[in-house]
Amino acid sequence: MTVRLATVADLPTLQSFAEKSGFPYPSADDPLLECCLVVESDGEVLMACAARRLVELYLWTGDAPPIVKFRALEVLHREMAKELAKLNYHSAEVFLPPPIAEKFGRRLERTWGWIKGWQSWTKHF
Repeated sequence: MTVRLATVADLPTLQSFAEKSGFPYPSADDPLLECCLVVESDGEVLMACAARRLVELYLWTGDAPPIVKFRALEVLHREMAKELAKLNYHSAEVFLPPPIAEKFGRRLERTWGWIKGWQSWTKHF
């Protein structure tokens, strides 16, 4: 088995893998992908792994009445989206601590249209 950078010739195979999985994978030629590696054996691509740029949002908040915090969050939400769009990002992620995930997650979904995505695991290098 060998590992190498993906090439344009690999795109149809990777698209086929994505379609068969049923999961919403990005195209292997997505400009937000930093790199894409394939594993091949005897000239056949067995698997691939891509690294995509990801924006992770953090929120710091002080002591203020709930309605003031809500309005401040509305403003931040709108303005952060504008700033990230200027940087050519089209999505962002938040990873919520378990103690607030259910309640605040519902707020994100209902008020601002966030979508609950896949669960996350972290690997430090």
